Amino acid sequence: MQTIFTSLIAFVIGFLLWGCSSSTHEQVVVPKPAHIVGGDTSQNALDWNGTYQGITPCADCEGIKTELVLSLEGFYKLSLLYLGKSNTPFVEQGKFHWDERRGKITLEGIQGGRIWYRVGENRLIMLDQEGHALESKTGEYELKKASSEASVEAHTEQIQEIYWKLIGIMGKAVVLNEKQREPYLLLKIENNRVQGFSGCNLLIGSYELNAGNRISFSKMASTMMACPYLQEEREFLDVLERVDNYTIKDGVLILNKARMAPLATFEAVYLQ
Repeated sequence: MQTIFTSLIAFVIGFLLWGCSSSTHEQVVVPKPAHIVGGDTSQNALDWNGTYQGITPCADCEGIKTELVLSLEGFYKLSLLYLGKSNTPFVEQGKFHWDERRGKITLEGIQGGRIWYRVGENRLIMLDQEGHALESKTGEYELKKASSEASVEAHTEQIQEIYWKLIGIMGKAVVLNEKQREPYLLLKIENNRVQGFSGCNLLIGSYELNAGNRISFSKMASTMMACPYLQEEREFLDVLERVDNYTIKDGVLILNKARMAPLATFEAVYLQ
């Protein structure tokens, strides 16, 4: 009886040890989430910056001679010449953005909408405004890379993510005393938010950039603190309501209304 009992115990212990050994060495495969994109994308695997050219379809002309320049800094210059209708190209400039999978780009600030392109090896395929393929014959909406030259002169200076210190308003220089805080604007890329200080109060709101250096501010709100500089603050806020375009050069930003005299002038302050 003792021998049988001892054998039974040995069998049980051996079974348990075998089970532990098997589970320890069992390979568990964890599926990769569907939303994770692999390491190679058009953005990081292709030499995409440069100049692209082609002739795309036109509903009421012979075709649209298209040239698109993409810079590594994220700026574009788009030239459209409507063959048989005009001898002067229509030019748009601004920033472009990659989609979440880094396979397509969209040109922001296009008058009348936005344009999507799928980025391939030495070519761009034009898509519709929702980023979907256009129904056409193969190659109709294709731009081929002509060179790796990518000069976008008008937008080499950045307006977003810069601390803009107010130095002039309505033709007058802004002079501050030692206790007065400087008015400024900061245009954030995320969600096109604007934040700043208007002389007495903090301000927040939204802005929109469009082709031709057009800019507008909306949904502006501020705190309600009283201070001795309310008149200067009112002038600043009035400018933001009126402005419709800007110029920028050598670290100086000027807000304008049509072709009138500058409404407000700022200088770039690069924070350490």
